[in-house]
Amino acid sequence: KYPKVNYIGNKEKIAKWICDQFPSNTNTIFDAFSGGCSLSYEAKCRGLEVYTNDILKINYHIANALVKNNKTLLETS
Repeated sequence: KYPKVNYIGNKEKIAKWICDQFPSNTNTIFDAFSGGCSLSYEAKCRGLEVYTNDILKINYHIANALVKNNKTLLETS
């Protein structure tokens, strides 16, 4: 499950809906304004290849932890 990130503009509540709107043959997404990476994380959980970008350094670290990290997938306990 995506961890709670208090970030203005967080797409956590609509990330699943957004991913549902992607064409069925989508393999890769580019999250240009990734912020807290809720959309990127949802796409990763669906098996998509994800590229993220954001101007804030903290969001770079969030992306590394949630998206780039291919060894650990967060799960609900």
